[in-house]
Formats: sequence, structure tokens, C-alpha cells
Amino acid sequence: MAKKKTASKKASAKKKTSKKKVLKKATKKIAKKKVTKKKVAKKAASKKTSAPKKTKKKAVSKKATKKKVVKKKAVKKSLPKKTSKQKSPIKKSEKKASKKKSAVTKKAASKTSLTKKKALKASSPSSGKKSVPIKEKKAAVKTGGIVAEIKEQQKEDSLKNKKLKALVKEQKSTKTKGESSEELTLRKARLVEKYIRQGKSWEEILKNIENFAQAYSMRKEYEARTVIDHSSLGLGYVMAANNNRMTVYFEDGYRNLIMNYGK
Repeated sequence: MAKKKTASKKASAKKKTSKKKVLKKATKKIAKKKVTKKKVAKKAASKKTSAPKKTKKKAVSKKATKKKVVKKKAVKKSLPKKTSKQKSPIKKSEKKASKKKSAVTKKAASKTSLTKKKALKASSPSSGKKSVPIKEKKAAVKTGGIVAEIKEQQKEDSLKNKKLKALVKEQKSTKTKGESSEELTLRKARLVEKYIRQGKSWEEILKNIENFAQAYSMRKEYEARTVIDHSSLGLGYVMAANNNRMTVYFEDGYRNLIMNYGK
């Protein structure tokens, strides 16, 4: 019996301890919930308080900006107006005055032109054509015709002179090309050969050659120390001529050409 009593006591004690634990846990949960509710309430309250503060700040800044704008407008109104607006009526008056002056000058010019025309009409009779005698008319016609003839003759003379000049030029050019190399003196030929040996510029050689050139043809015969005019190579100085061949010095250098072809 004693054993049963001790066992029942132990079971009841365990139940009590378990109940206490459950109660503690429940109280802790309730406390936590209360704490969380308080925190949520505080946050909500802080948000509510901060929102009106922000709105208040915004309202204050807007009011400040409005005050600044109002002050600027007041300052602008207090300041004197721009000179351009003050000058505008002066400009208008100046424009009007200039317009009036131009109108007056135009009228004066038109009047002077009319007076001049009237004076001319008065000086020259209206029936001027009828008053001129027939003899004077004929004389005027004759003089006009003579002047025209003189002008035509002058034109013809100028054309003739141009043609003559052109012919003279052609004759000179043909003479220079057709002249024989006999006119090229021995002294000049030696000078040209010296220039070629020294390798002087072609312009210096040309000065001594150009007036003694004769047209080149394969069928003609040429001698040394003569000048030829080739259709494609230009002017050249004949250095040596043997049988049917000759060596000629051109601007490009030495070339071998044929002569006496077909003979």
C-alpha cells in the first residue's frame, strides 16, 4: 500500500510539473505576442507621425519657393522698365519722320522731272519731224551711209591684216623646218657637240639647233652635224651618218634611225 501511495504521489507531482511547464510556455507566447503587438503599434505610430512631418516639410518648402517668386515679381515691378520699351515710341516717331521725308523727296523729284520734261517739250516743237527740211534729211542719210561704209572697210582691212600675219607666220615656220643644215656653222656644231658631251640641259642645246631643223624622212639622206625634226621624237642632232643608218641625239638620248630607205 505504501508503494502505491508513493507512486501516485510521484505521478501527481509529474503532472503538476508538466502543467507548470505548459503554463510557462503559454505565458511566454502571450508575452511575445504582446511585445510584437506593441512593436507593430509603435511602428504604425512612428509612420503616422513621420508622414505629417514630411508633408509639413514639403508644404514649408513650397511656401518658401512661392514667397521667393512673389519677392522676385515685386522686385521686377519695383525696378524701372527696360529702355527698349521706352525707346519704342521714339523709334516709331523716327520711322514716321523718315517716311514723311522720303515721301517729300519723291514728290520733289517727280516735280523736277515733270518740269524738265515740260521745258524740253517747250524747247523742241511738237511737229519737229515736219519742220525739218528734206535736204537736211538727205544729207543726214548720206552721212550715216558713209559712216557705215567706213566701218565696213575698217573691218575688212583688219581681217586682211590678220590673214597676212597668219601667212607670214606659216611661211617662217616652213622656212625654219625646210632650211638646210649648211646654215649651221661649224663653230656652232662643235659647240653643240661639246654641250652634248658635257651633258648640259636640252634647253641650252635647243637654242643653237631649233632654227636649222629639216623634216625627217626615211628616204632622205642626211650628213653628220645636221639637225632633223622627227614627227614623234622631236628635234635631234645627227652625230654620225654611215650607209643607211645614222645616230641622232634627241632629248631622250641617242637613237639609231634609218635613211636612204628603198634606194
